[in-house]
Amino acid sequence: MRSLAALPLLAAVGVLAAPADINPALSNNSFVVSVGDGGYAYTPNTIVGAKPGDTILFEFRKGNHTVTQTSFADPCSPFINATTNTKGFDTGFMPFTEGSNELPFFQLKIMSTEPIWIACLQANHCQSGMVMAINPTADKTFEQFRDAAQGKTGTSSALARVATSSGWPALAGLGAMLMLLA
Repeated sequence: MRSLAALPLLAAVGVLAAPADINPALSNNSFVVSVGDGGYAYTPNTIVGAKPGDTILFEFRKGNHTVTQTSFADPCSPFINATTNTKGFDTGFMPFTEGSNELPFFQLKIMSTEPIWIACLQANHCQSGMVMAINPTADKTFEQFRDAAQGKTGTSSALARVATSSGWPALAGLGAMLMLLA
């Protein structure tokens, strides 16, 4: 079994001027995920076959949500590698204002075919099933991950983020790199 600590990730957060701007040539393959458009949901909630060089673009379309890396074993808590004490990616809260011409987004570059588990850590969103899987396996399925999240009773108030001097959330560990785009 490979350690997640060896999985570097490249990510960017920002605001797009309009939805038409979301489809540049991002990489080998690009996948677009709508965040919150259908309630407490990522749409699609599963991506299979993402490979190194592919890009996942998360569009924050309604509400105030996060895209936070978690683990299969603990779906509603931020990922922390116990061996290296590195943290996974976390956008922090990304509010969308109805009627706004600006579309907040988060871009994740895939560096491995290993599974990536994601949840919204806004209060009770994860426990309501707002989770996602990239490259789930036959042994660890999206359905198992979602069911485990919905059985959780903990809170998500202690998000593992690294603050920057600007107050924007930063990504730490796992080779993640944060780029703020205006």
